Amino acid sequence: MRGNNYFSMLLIALGLLCMMTGVSALLCFAAVGLTASILGVEDGWLQFLMAAPLTIMLVVYWMFKRWNYFKGLITGRTD
Repeated sequence: MRGNNYFSMLLIALGLLCMMTGVSALLCFAAVGLTASILGVEDGWLQFLMAAPLTIMLVVYWMFKRWNYFKGLITGRTD
């Protein structure tokens, strides 16, 4: 049963990381798309090169800002 507990914690952590990445990507690509349309930039690669690092920075920021919440959610201990 202990192995199953570690597997479920891994799945919860992976799912949480995927959700954070998806929400961050949505926000960053929306902001970059709006900025690009205002500035008149139509190159998709340029928009991707601006939004991808922003997405990574936002995921890392959320992870460190709310680390106790994520740790409690993954381990099943809530304060």
